Amino acid sequence: MPVTNPEAIAFCNARIRPVADKLAQVYYLAKQIRNEWYANDMGSKLPVGGGTVADGAAGDGRHPITADSATLIINRLEDLINDLEANNSAKLFTLLAVAVNSNP
Repeated sequence: MPVTNPEAIAFCNARIRPVADKLAQVYYLAKQIRNEWYANDMGSKLPVGGGTVADGAAGDGRHPITADSATLIINRLEDLINDLEANNSAKLFTLLAVAVNSNP
């Protein structure tokens, strides 16, 4: 029996589908950035213990980024990817079954 409640339909269209889109986009972006990291051997260019990245943050008020924090971000991306791809990608397929705009 289909759900016809207007409030439920509006919630799914306004909240559930967009959040599925965003989560799927984050997954694909995470894979893209992780692949670039390894393809460009960024681990050797931003080695653990490598210090602060001289990206101008000190002069413009942003928090500094270190080689360690860059590596840790890659680790978090891998955690996200692994979680969504676990159990034959069950969580990923849940998102993709609802997502409309999954490209980053």
